[in-house]
Amino acid sequence: MAYPLPSRSYDELVCTAGITEEGKWIRIYPVPLSFLEGMKKDGKMISYKYNWIEIDLRRKEVDFRPESYSPVNHDLSDIRILGRIKTNNCWAERKKYSLRNVYYDMDLLIDHSKNPKNVSLATFKPTEIIDLKLYLMAENGNQNGLIKEISWNLTLKERDIRNDLQR
Repeated sequence: MAYPLPSRSYDELVCTAGITEEGKWIRIYPVPLSFLEGMKKDGKMISYKYNWIEIDLRRKEVDFRPESYSPVNHDLSDIRILGRIKTNNCWAERKKYSLRNVYYDMDLLIDHSKNPKNVSLATFKPTEIIDLKLYLMAENGNQNGLIKEISWNLTLKERDIRNDLQR
C-alpha cells in the first residue's frame, strides 16, 4: 500500500499492489484508505498485506503502466476477502506466486521499464548484495527522527541468500 493521497470524493486514497494467481503484478487505484481500515477494524482482514481478494477490475487506459487497474465499483462493494496467504514452510505459498516471474538482471528490468513494455512493478532478486543498511526511524518517519542506523558491508551470493531464506 502506498502513502495515502487526499481526495475530494474520499478522505484519502491509496494505491495497492498485488499479484495474480498467475504471478502477474497488478496495481489497483483508487482504493479508499478508510475502506481498508474499516475491513481491518471489522476483523475481515488481519493485515493489509497478503490477502487473497476477488474484485472486478478494469484496465486504466489513461495510465501507461501495464499493471494499472481500477475497481469497476469504486465503493468496492463487490470485493470478497478469500483468505490470507500464510508464512508456513518458509513462505512456500507466498513464494509460489511472488517468485513466478523474477528479474535477475537489473539492466533487463530497466530496459523493460521503458516503452513499449513500461514495466513498473516486478520481483527482482539480486545475484549479489554488496551493502545493506537498515534505519530505525521514529514514528513521524522524518530523517530527524533517525534513532539508529545499522550497516553491513558484505558480499552474499544468491545461493547464500536462498539458503538463508529456507532456514
